[in-house]
Amino acid sequence: MKKLNYILWIFVFSLSMQAIWAQEEPVAQGGCNSVTVVSVPTYATNLYEFVPTMNQCTFYTAVPSGTMVHRMRLERLNHTTQMFETIGTYKYANTGNTFNNLTKGTYRVKVQVPRIRFQSNCEGGYAIVLNNANGQTIGYRGHYSEVTTGDSPGTFFSNEVVVGMTTPADIAFTFIDEPETGPETAYDYGEPVKINTSQCKNYNRWMIAIIEDGGQNRYMSTGWMSGKIGGNGQSFSLTELWQEWITWWQFEPLHSYHVQVVLENNECPNPSWNQLIRTFFVCPTGSGCRLGEPEEPQIRLGPNPAHSSFFLYNYDAGFYSGSLMIISDMAGQTKKAIPLTGNEIDVSALPAGVYAVQLVHEGKRVFSSKLVVSR
Repeated sequence: MKKLNYILWIFVFSLSMQAIWAQEEPVAQGGCNSVTVVSVPTYATNLYEFVPTMNQCTFYTAVPSGTMVHRMRLERLNHTTQMFETIGTYKYANTGNTFNNLTKGTYRVKVQVPRIRFQSNCEGGYAIVLNNANGQTIGYRGHYSEVTTGDSPGTFFSNEVVVGMTTPADIAFTFIDEPETGPETAYDYGEPVKINTSQCKNYNRWMIAIIEDGGQNRYMSTGWMSGKIGGNGQSFSLTELWQEWITWWQFEPLHSYHVQVVLENNECPNPSWNQLIRTFFVCPTGSGCRLGEPEEPQIRLGPNPAHSSFFLYNYDAGFYSGSLMIISDMAGQTKKAIPLTGNEIDVSALPAGVYAVQLVHEGKRVFSSKLVVSR
C-alpha cells in the first residue's frame, strides 16, 4: 500500500510540473549591445544530472554540490533566409542571464529547463529517485530535452528582441500590385493602396504617416506602434489608415501622397529618426495613367503650368510618328485626342484646370504626366 501511494505521489508531482512548464514561455529583452533573459519557465529545483551508483530503479549517492539549472543559447536571425542561426555554446543560469558585446541584429534565446528523467523499465515508468547514503530522498534525476511540444516540453524559445540602433538600411517598403519603375508609382482612383513592409528589419517600434500633396494637404498617422508593422510585418493597408478616423476620406485624383515609414528599437533609441518616404499618385477615373512607367523616361513636358500650349522635350518625332496625344480631365473624360505631328500641343481651347496627359504609340502608353492649364 505504501509503495502504491509513493508511485501515485510521483505521478501527481510529475503532472503538476508538466502543467507549469506548458503554461510559460521565456521572456528576453534587447539593448544597445546585449540580450538579457528576464524570466524562464518554472522547473523543479531538486533535479541532478549525473550517473551515480545505483540499483535497478533507485540511485544512491552523496548529496550533490548543486542542482541542475536552466541553460540558454543565443540565436540570431538571418534576414536573407529568415532562419535563426545558433551563436556560441550554452550559457548556464549560474553564470548570469545576460549575453554581452553583441552586434546589431535581431535575436532570440533558446532556453532549456531540466526535466525529470523517467525510467521506462521501473515500475510504472516513473521518476528516478535519488537517495543519499542514509537512504534519505534528496531529489530526482534530471536531464535536458530537445522536446518543444506536448505536456512536458524541455526546450523553449524566447520572444524576438532587437540589439542596436536602427539605421536607414533597416527600412524598405514597396507599393503592392504596382511595377517598381521609378520613385513615383500610381493607382487608379478608388483602387486600394497597400505597401509591402516585409523587408523592414531590426525594429520593435514603428510609425506610418500619409501626407497629401496639394488640395487640402491632409495628414494621417498611426502614431507609435509596438511589434511588427501591421502585426505580421508583411503588408499594410494605406487606404484603411487614411479612412481610420474619417471614413469618407479618399485618395483624390491627380493628387500625390507621401508615405513616411519610421522604425525604432525601443531598447536602444536613436537620437534622430530613421525614415523612408516614398510617393504615389492617384489617376483620374478610367484614365489608367501610370506615372513612372514610360518606355522613354527622357520625355517631359513644359511649361507646366501651360497657357495656350506646351512642348514635349526629348521627343523624337520620327521614332514616334503616328503617336496619339490624349488629354483627359479629372473625371477621366477625354478632352483632346490628336495625332502628333510635332512637339508643340495646343491647349488654348481647354478651360483652366488639371489634366492627365498620355502619349500612346502603337497601342502602348509611352509617356504620362499631369498638366496644369492656367489662364
